Amino acid sequence: MALRRSLIVLPLLLAGCGSHERVVEWREGLLPLAGGPARALVPSLPRGAHFCGGRSLQFVATYAQGVNSALDSHGFKVRNEGKRTCALRGRPAVTVLSAGGQPVRIAQIPGTYGEVRLAERTFGLRPGHSASLGLFVGSACRGSSRHKTKALIVLATGDRSVRVRLTTCAPGLSLSLTPFQPSDRLPPVRFTQLPFRASIVGHPHARRGTTLVYRVRLRNISSRPFRFPWCPVVNQRIGGPKGQFSGLNCRPAGTIAAGERVLFVMHYELSRNYRPGPRTLHWTVSNPLNRVQVGTEATINVDP
Repeated sequence: MALRRSLIVLPLLLAGCGSHERVVEWREGLLPLAGGPARALVPSLPRGAHFCGGRSLQFVATYAQGVNSALDSHGFKVRNEGKRTCALRGRPAVTVLSAGGQPVRIAQIPGTYGEVRLAERTFGLRPGHSASLGLFVGSACRGSSRHKTKALIVLATGDRSVRVRLTTCAPGLSLSLTPFQPSDRLPPVRFTQLPFRASIVGHPHARRGTTLVYRVRLRNISSRPFRFPWCPVVNQRIGGPKGQFSGLNCRPAGTIAAGERVLFVMHYELSRNYRPGPRTLHWTVSNPLNRVQVGTEATINVDP
């Protein structure tokens, strides 16, 4: 009788092994940006700095290009030619010298700071450095047979100005102006390594036309704790070269200690066209910028 009890208890103990592992549930999410999430770049401003202006400020047009059939984009640059960091904020003043007899509507839109959309910010423009701004011109004139004419506008900051001549017609123009924004960009955060060994837990199976739910174990094989700077890309595929991409739900995992294991619950939509029987599931997590990858594979069963 004692032997029989031992045989019953032993499997229960074995089943309990590994129960200390943290489990991170599946979360449907957008793919992360290559190189990690963009960060707002607002250069620091020293105390006592004056606003940019005077002869030390250079203000020029840099480009003009079509965006689509009704929208053009114009770029401008301001450069600090002085010897001290100056303060820059806001937008240039817009003066319509000639509208060609047509309406001109002016609007303000957010700027881009380190590829993050933000409202106006006061920031420091260091000597020899530049800031930019954008002007978007909406018009129904391109490809139109309506009478076309020219509009002349002036953008001015301090005592510097730039003239811009635009094509307009009966519906007129819509001008959208960004604020001054830093031209510098922060370098992307890159993984130097992914210190994990990956494995698919158990023998997953599901019917075709349903969702395959399975778990991937990531074990930190380094001697140091690791925390994802952002959640990387996961590629799941069965059979062919095309996979299903998603962002790993890594935030709940937090810091993963050396030697620690974390289970990530994964979902994979099985097509109705999959042949029933054993198939190979490939799982890879990677940083798309420098191709650091950790992967694993396992045999699954697709039920009819």
